[in-house]
Amino acid sequence: MSLKSEIETLRDTTASGLSAAHDHFVYTKKLWRIIDIEIRRRGRKIILDNKVTGSRLTERDLLPVAQASVNDYLPSATIQQMVSLTETFLTDLVRLWVTAYPFHLKGQSVEIQTIVAAPDKASILAPLIENYVLAMGYKRPTEWFRQLQSMVSIPHPTQTEAEQFAEFKATRDVFVHNRGVATAIYADKAGANARAAAGLPLDLPDAYLHAGWALCRKIVLGVASAVAAKA
Repeated sequence: MSLKSEIETLRDTTASGLSAAHDHFVYTKKLWRIIDIEIRRRGRKIILDNKVTGSRLTERDLLPVAQASVNDYLPSATIQQMVSLTETFLTDLVRLWVTAYPFHLKGQSVEIQTIVAAPDKASILAPLIENYVLAMGYKRPTEWFRQLQSMVSIPHPTQTEAEQFAEFKATRDVFVHNRGVATAIYADKAGANARAAAGLPLDLPDAYLHAGWALCRKIVLGVASAVAAKA
């Protein structure tokens, strides 16, 4: 498969994953609404059990579970999935590009024992490529995009989009590591786009998640298509 085809496949797979994440968010909320209607308006009786934990729910217990799912677990899981898909896309894209054009690895060193023991050039380059990609992962999103744009001259994403994604990712980190309460690290990473000061809770309203999804999709499609055109 050509580099262009690999990039386009990565783009399409990631876009499909983002669509699936959005579908899961929307349809799960709709399903809970249906259950709510069945219980409140139609008097539906429900008994559920979890044999692993030993818990048991009736229709009266289920409504608070639905509210927790829709208001807490589902939004948090959705933003994690969206950001993870976009991050993985970017690292995989860089890996593909650097594998095809390893001169970007200049300045990195490899031990002589590795060179002697390697069966071919690809085996020598593999750890260098992984180190390069890993090093990018420790940088801020705005720095990822600057590095990518220095490797491949592309107009995507814009500075505004890069900064918006930085805030979206910083919000994801807050929900993963601090139960949704903003930290000084969040404020620093989000910059002018920060939605809460350190110590205050962040929210995940539907409009914010929809906008974040659209941003991730725009970045994936724009970056991939531009890079594929250069391959």
